[in-house]
Amino acid sequence: MFDFCSALCKLFRTILCYWENEKWIGGCTMKKDGILLKSRIMCFVILCLFPLIACSAENKTDATTAPVRPGDSNQSTESNPSARSGETRSFDLGSSVSLEMVWIPGGTFQMGSPSSESGRGSNEGPVHTVELDGFWMGKTEVMNAQFRKFRSSHDSGSYEGNCLNGDNQPVVSVSWEDAKAFCDWLANRTGQPFTLPTEAQWEYACRAGTATARFTGDSDASLHGYANAADATAKRKWSNWTCFSWDDGYAVSSPVGIFKANQFGLYDMIGNVWEWCADWYGDYISGRQENPTGPSSGPTRVFRGGCWFIPPKYCRSAYRYGVTPERRSRDLGFRVCLSPVR
Repeated sequence: MFDFCSALCKLFRTILCYWENEKWIGGCTMKKDGILLKSRIMCFVILCLFPLIACSAENKTDATTAPVRPGDSNQSTESNPSARSGETRSFDLGSSVSLEMVWIPGGTFQMGSPSSESGRGSNEGPVHTVELDGFWMGKTEVMNAQFRKFRSSHDSGSYEGNCLNGDNQPVVSVSWEDAKAFCDWLANRTGQPFTLPTEAQWEYACRAGTATARFTGDSDASLHGYANAADATAKRKWSNWTCFSWDDGYAVSSPVGIFKANQFGLYDMIGNVWEWCADWYGDYISGRQENPTGPSSGPTRVFRGGCWFIPPKYCRSAYRYGVTPERRSRDLGFRVCLSPVR
């Protein structure tokens, strides 16, 4: 470093001597001291500026190549390259009510269930390969408080005197059209393309990388602590029900998000309330599919996930059924999906 500084000073002395029509020979010039001082000052300035210029150039490069964070103004509408599994994003609905989304990374999975799975229905096959792009999924089912930001008069009611209308309970008694209208309202409010999840997105998000009957395993008992389903609490009220053996403390729907989440960080993917999907209900098609959206038309829409009064055989990742879009039920709600985010 010292040799570099010395050489730089000599270069500046030569330049300054030339400008002032002087020769640097011993001490024969009266301008020697002045030229020496000037050359040292110039050397010092250059050495100070060099790292600043280098840092500026590096920062400029980083700004053009760094991945974009979700929510930045130049976020890609095709994908979310910087989003990571389990990352969350919150959307304000007003009056301290928000809606939280979780990033679900894209991937490939086997959709449906094998014929050997206990409780399996014939409509759950054939098992087929599905490839999905990444998307955002509602961390919980849409709550009454959130839905009432859209439709203030909504009342989820009760079941035999047991309240379903608490602010933190999942909204129920909503048709497929009601759920779709909420998504449209949310899209207009936020400028983001909110929808209901496709059936493939729903099952992929529920499985969270697993291939067992439930994201907790194959056994009924594995769901203990993860799902609000028909249990000992319900059995004490309705003795003729077929129930799980444990007692989760809730006879009907619970506040969302109080049971344990699956591996993607999503709550109540099995149990609490059934969830509408975007698709028309229909038979599966064999063969590999990419981002499928189901049949182009039909009389019924898909719902998934099990609910608070459902016995074990229906509380599985692959269980599926369909009802007419105008159907409203005390056990049927929804969660929202966002793919891609702007």
